[in-house]
Amino acid sequence: MSSQFEQLLESLQWTFDTHVKPAVEGSLAQSYARTVSVLLAQARDRAREEQRTLHEDLADLRDTLAAVRDQLPMAAAAQAEAVLARIAPPPAFTAPDQLERDLAELDALAVVAITTLPPAARAGLEAFTVRRIERRRRWLPDNAPKDAF
Repeated sequence: MSSQFEQLLESLQWTFDTHVKPAVEGSLAQSYARTVSVLLAQARDRAREEQRTLHEDLADLRDTLAAVRDQLPMAAAAQAEAVLARIAPPPAFTAPDQLERDLAELDALAVVAITTLPPAARAGLEAFTVRRIERRRRWLPDNAPKDAF
């Protein structure tokens, strides 16, 4: 996400925390105000990390699929070749929506690979899944359950 979006969220949170939250009366309303403040902070943190995480996921999954391409059955290997040729490693400032579309296509290819590869050949894809989950934890709040995925 752009730093402008992060700045917008930071500004919204500051305005809310500085001007709205102190004026809220009643314990239920104060609880709601604290919740809104936490949600704004989480959105800002996610905006800061999401593009980098998507970029890393795309590059990692692309490399993982390229490594198993030759072990796939002929039709799946041809599909992998076409998808990997079209989805080149992304430039540093690729828009998150394009990264998400490319990842969705690579994810579909990963499903094909997982369902057609013998168990021993799936290790790279399984390791990728673990790395992807670890990257997603960057934007989880410290008090969120780490098994949220």
